[in-house]
Amino acid sequence: MGDKQNNTKTQSSCRIWSSRSRQKAAALMTAALILGLTPGTASAASTGPGEVSGTEVQQSDQSGEALTEAGQAESEDTEQSAEALAAAAAAWEAERAGLSLSRSFAGTVKPWLFYKDTWAERQQLFHRGKQLWWYKKMINEKLYTPLKNAGIRLVIMVVPDKQTLYGEDYLPEELKAPLRSYDRVDQFMEYMEKEFPQLEIYYPKDIMLKAKENGLPLYYASDSHWNFVGAGVCAEGLMNFLGEEYALSEKPQISYRLTGETVQGDLQQFEGLDESWNRVEYELVGAYPAEKVYSLPDATTGEEIYAEYRSLDERALPKKLYFAGDSYRWYIQYILNGQFTESRFVQRYVFSATDAIKHQPDVFVYELPERFLPQFASLID
Repeated sequence: MGDKQNNTKTQSSCRIWSSRSRQKAAALMTAALILGLTPGTASAASTGPGEVSGTEVQQSDQSGEALTEAGQAESEDTEQSAEALAAAAAAWEAERAGLSLSRSFAGTVKPWLFYKDTWAERQQLFHRGKQLWWYKKMINEKLYTPLKNAGIRLVIMVVPDKQTLYGEDYLPEELKAPLRSYDRVDQFMEYMEKEFPQLEIYYPKDIMLKAKENGLPLYYASDSHWNFVGAGVCAEGLMNFLGEEYALSEKPQISYRLTGETVQGDLQQFEGLDESWNRVEYELVGAYPAEKVYSLPDATTGEEIYAEYRSLDERALPKKLYFAGDSYRWYIQYILNGQFTESRFVQRYVFSATDAIKHQPDVFVYELPERFLPQFASLID
């Protein structure tokens, strides 16, 4: 997943695979406008650790203000046409709720976009004797040793790429093979486990694949990023990964709701797709509250690159968290910031181990997506 700061790529340099044509996306949008849909709901309950619990998705009102001539004719047609409209309505409601039922409608599939470059890249294995050895050296010298000497626990969090979780669902067969084969993520994990066993790596792939079974989307269809649901699954898994010492006396009863707002996804913007591809926004409900006590924006873009929080909930852990990451940190910070007495979330391109040590957190989490693993050494240098 690219960081938002990298979204200045031109359309010609960013190759994106779409799971259906722009015309088919527009056709489904037209069907929804014709129907004048009423609100619908979708729910999912969790039964295992790391899954979404008590989750409710509430669909926002969809109005069909203008019927097209084709729509008027179709609505006046036979019972067969009424059944077709009902099928279209069900498919559209499912799609707006973020489910995957619309794939059977009119021979189309849901409009999921993916970075295309990552398929070939993920099969380009690291040079074991040079690259991986250098990564181990850099992690040890730049992160692990200075943090350990300061009494700070280090956790590397590798975020699954979007296609790792959804490639089997939405990609054509010829693009699925790399997802099933041994790749550089497997190689990196295997090497570090053997050569650097004291390094803690949290890789929530299996947790998130299990959470998919609830039916709620963990990533946006037209964006490379996860949504609040995906961030919540990863956050719960992280707290479990940290162990009993980080067990909350009472877990927050987190749920998610559709807001009714739709915005452009980054992949949609790269490709110049119209608003029918807009992603549906979720809002977070039930997280422990936190107060932002400090914020630092980027001087050029205005985007926040450093945020400091204090929890407002008495059930928060009496511990400090320092989290360095890219744009994936934006959603997960609103889930984690209330669970620690004090927390900081920093753009990893500008963070320094010196700053982390100065604040003496109990745990330091360094996040990066799978596809940024080849840049790991240069990012922390």
